[in-house]
Amino acid sequence: MPHPEISGLHQKAVLWPATGKYDDYGQPKIGTAEEIKVRWLKRNTEVLDRDGNMINVDATAVVDKEVAIGSQMWLGALADWLATGSGSTTNQVMQVKSYRETPDIGKKAYMRRVGLLRIKEET
Repeated sequence: MPHPEISGLHQKAVLWPATGKYDDYGQPKIGTAEEIKVRWLKRNTEVLDRDGNMINVDATAVVDKEVAIGSQMWLGALADWLATGSGSTTNQVMQVKSYRETPDIGKKAYMRRVGLLRIKEET
């Protein structure tokens, strides 16, 4: 039986993890896409960023693994992304702006939550 912290993760998302390197414009470089289990909640809310400032995010997600700030995520299966090559207007790629993990009492399982912000498309 899975830990309660991850037992409700019934959705799939594509994760492009941040590599820790930055491009010439100061944007995080991302790695190869992988599929993870999530519980995705689409609603605007405020969360704390890594510097302790309140920021607005477009969605939050409980995830099954550690996710670096600057990573990108898309709600849907990896097979769907590979088949279409892009998201629809309702399922846009989002950037991870906050990450928080809370351990259980025995520190054997963690509730991991990310704050996501829509990536603005270039026009």
